[in-house]
This record gives sequence, C-alpha cells and structure tokens, in this order.
Amino acid sequence: MGSAPKERADGVKELEYTGQAIPKGRRFCTLCGKVKRESNFDGDSTHCRECCAQMLHTRLHWYGVLPALLVAVALTAAVYVGVQTAPVVRQVHTANALAENLALYDALEAYETAFDTVDAKNEAAPMAVFVPGMRTWENYYALYAQSYSEYDAANAMLEKLNKAEAGKRDSLRTLQQIKTVYDAISAQISAISQAYPVDDPKDMPYEEVLGKIAAIEVEGDPRYVNGYLELFKADLTQYCFPEQYDAAFPFYDKALEYLPEEYLMICVSKAQLAMDAKDYEQVIPAAKLLLEKNRDFTDAYGWLAESYYAQGKKDEALAVLEDLQKAQPDSPLYYKLQVKYAVRDGDLAGAEALCNRQDELNSETAEAVFNTLLARQEVPKKAERIYLESIDYSLWEAALMLLQGDENSAFNIAYNYAFNYAYYYNYITGSNVMSQSVINMTTLCAELCTGKDDKAEEAKTVLSQVGMCDEQTQKIIDGEISLQEAFIEGKVDWL
Repeated sequence: MGSAPKERADGVKELEYTGQAIPKGRRFCTLCGKVKRESNFDGDSTHCRECCAQMLHTRLHWYGVLPALLVAVALTAAVYVGVQTAPVVRQVHTANALAENLALYDALEAYETAFDTVDAKNEAAPMAVFVPGMRTWENYYALYAQSYSEYDAANAMLEKLNKAEAGKRDSLRTLQQIKTVYDAISAQISAISQAYPVDDPKDMPYEEVLGKIAAIEVEGDPRYVNGYLELFKADLTQYCFPEQYDAAFPFYDKALEYLPEEYLMICVSKAQLAMDAKDYEQVIPAAKLLLEKNRDFTDAYGWLAESYYAQGKKDEALAVLEDLQKAQPDSPLYYKLQVKYAVRDGDLAGAEALCNRQDELNSETAEAVFNTLLARQEVPKKAERIYLESIDYSLWEAALMLLQGDENSAFNIAYNYAFNYAYYYNYITGSNVMSQSVINMTTLCAELCTGKDDKAEEAKTVLSQVGMCDEQTQKIIDGEISLQEAFIEGKVDWL
C-alpha cells in the first residue's frame, strides 16, 4: 500500500507515499487536497471543477462598469446579503442545537464550517463583506472553553479578534483576564523551575518547591489564581512521585472545584493515570464526568467500557459502546472494542464480520483523510479523530488475521495502515501517536511474514529506526507465548 520514507544524504527523511491508494471511483485534487468523486473532474484534469472555477477570471472592459455596478448594488444589496447569509445562519443554528445536546465537537465543527463559508463568500465577493457578530463570537468561544479549556479559548480568540474587539463583551474580556492570570503564574513557575535544575525527580526538594508555588501571588480573580496554582502543584507532584500514580489526585480535585471548565484536562489526566495503574474504580467517575460534559469525547467511552470489561461487567461495557455508536456512529473505537471482546470470547467469525462492517463504513474515510494530511499538512478535527482511532482499530484487525493464519493480510494492515498512518501523522504534525502497541504489532507481523512478503525486511529496517518491540512481543515471536494465549487469553497487556 505504501513505501517507507527514504533517507536523504543530509539525514532528513523524504516524505514519499507514491503507493498510497485512493478509493475506487474517486480522484485527488492537487489544488484543494481533497479526495472527491470522479464526477467532480473534467476529463483528465488534476483539479476539481470547483477549483477550476476559482481559477478562471473573465477580463472586463473598465468603461461602463461602474455606473451599472452602483445601480446593481443599490437594488440588490439587501437581497444579496440575505441570500449569502442564510446558509451561514442555518449553520450557526445547527451548531447551537448540537451544543445544547452536548455534542460539543460536532458543534464546534458546525461553527467553523459557518466561518469558512463566510470567508469563502467574502473572498468571492469582496464588495459585499459580512462578518459574524460579537454574539456569535461570544457563543463560539464559550463553546470552545467547554470543549477544551478557558485558557485555550482565550488563545484561540486572540488569534481571531484583537483586544479591543474582545473587550466588547464581558465573557470575552473574562477570557483575556484568564490568559493574563495563567501567563503571570506560568512565568513565576518557570523562574522557580530554573532555580531547581535537577535531572532526577528524586533530587527535587518537593516540600520546598511546593511551598514556593503556594506562595505565588498575582493579580486577578482568586478562583483562577488558586485553580491554576493547584494544577501546577499537581504537575510537580506527578514529576516527583511517578510511581504513585494517584499522588496528584487531591490537587486535581481541588483545581476542579475552582475551575470547573478545566474538567477535560483534569479528568483526562486522572483517567489515563488510573487506567495505566488498572485502578478502574478511579477511572469510572472521571470518564463519566467527561461524558456528562461532552458526548463527543470518544476516549471516555473507551475508558469506561474497558473499566467495566476488566471488572467482568461485559454487559455494562457493551451498553457503553452502544451509547458511543449513538453519539458518534462513525467512530472506529466502537468496532475496535467490539472486535476485541469477540476475539477474547473466541468468536473469530463474529470478529471478522465486525471488521468487514468497519472496513465498509470507514476505510475510505481514513484513506481520504490520509491523502488530505499529505496534501494540506492538516486535517479537520472530526476527520482527525476517525483517522487516529482507525490506527488502534487496525491493530485488532491485524491480530484477528494472525489468529486466522493469514500473516500476509495481518502484515499489510499493521504496516501499511497502522504504522504508516502513525508515522506520517508524527512526521507532519509533530504529535507523537506512534505507540508501543503499533511498534509491537507491526514488528510481530513483519517477523511472522518474513519470507512470505517482500516488504517484511524493509519494514523491519524501518522499525529498527523507530523503536523496538517489548519483551512480551518478543516472546510471541520466539514461540514462548502462542497467538491464542496472547490475544484470546489476554496474556499481553499492550493491546
């Protein structure tokens, strides 16, 4: 499906993916970077009709245009604005309805689609510029704060609006103040950190540094000052006591009392730490709170389902997955966990049927997102979620292929999908999603496929530059752990 990145003479990997398949019946537009149906292209053109239309400019005689234009503007301005703004207004209403239903990420995407529509219309007709009103911006950044954090919303706002514009509304002015408080505290935290340059957490005088953080004073709303100080105390505690996963929890809980809008960062931190420690009783309330705030946060469904499943509550786990599918019907996470539970039950036929269904629904979407990522160096948030979840899903699909004795298909899935998708995402965005699980599964499949697939040796060479498989995986390769023991009986903990 794809080739590994080549090493240039200067040591930099060249970004090549000449073997990437585009879904049948679709073509790749080299201008907008989108994969569209062939019906959107004329002949052998590499540009879609929409992009071609934007490239065409009709030369007009300059004389006689202005009088006619003035009359046209006078007669049609109201009609034009009404026609042009109607789709935007509908999109904003859709966003507000989604937000009320706690589908926060879908709501944000609807808002951003409305803004993109405004930008596109203004670019196409610059004499009829219109912009979102301050109430729209206020609602959007309130939603942004709900979805991520107030500090993130403040940063996003100041990229779009200047301080004078933001100061026109109380809620936007509050976001500016929040950013000022956080930045002031962060500057003092940085100074404290520089005063204690240690390489080993054990060398950090914890109580002394904790006292210095508690003594920080900055101007601003005490709720935000105290809340952010608690978060920095939690960071220090996690750093100094990495073996005590829950040592920072009291600081997180106190921070949440001050800063309820910071629920995302706090609950995610607690849930991930507790999941790693297999303390499922701590995971469940954190995951539930995330879903009470945002039905679109798919990771929380996964943590909740896995916690129930690990406790032997399979019915509760499956009920959570059904809630996930209702909220996000295109989520590969749903199929990943359904396949996992079917495999653990020894129901390989059922797992295969689930894989076929997932591939039918979302394989084209993931490939289209991959092409967009290569062409535009970024992807929309919702598409990005599907893309990243498809990486984890592919690992279980590869495991199923191994259990069915189809090493070639397992290798193709692990290397050309899971590994390459993660590799290029890392390469382009700088965000590390190359998990140990991806390395383990790809290495296992490459080793089992050596001599059966010409790309297996190439894959092993590339993998050696990225990372090594863990001890459990090596035992599977060496035959000390069977595939059934690994994946059906669950003797490996990386998948």
